[in-house]
Amino acid sequence: MSNVSAGATVVISNCFFYDNRANYGGAIGGYYFKVYNSTFDFNEGASGGGSIYAHDALIYNSIMWSSLSSPEEIGVWLPGGGVGVSYSDVFGGYSGTGNISTLPLYVFGPRGNYYLNQI
Repeated sequence: MSNVSAGATVVISNCFFYDNRANYGGAIGGYYFKVYNSTFDFNEGASGGGSIYAHDALIYNSIMWSSLSSPEEIGVWLPGGGVGVSYSDVFGGYSGTGNISTLPLYVFGPRGNYYLNQI
């Protein structure tokens, strides 16, 4: 994500982040972004969150599970930052409307892996 203007918001939607490694946030690290309908699994962040390390972010209807090193899936970067999470499944839990911390029973089948069902 190079050449993003200062103050711009990056939108990530319908993505799958698997088996990524980084110093800060195993899959995503940055200032302003929104994540919708995405799955994060088996990522590793040396610092910050295992999946996401953010200053200001909105995460909606997503799954963040099975980070390898960090005790939390989502890390907040810098004082005054904030991450809003809603209707998501976050390992270890995260405050917000409709969030759960329940093992996502992924289905492995003919349409691929990491679906919640294949209907």
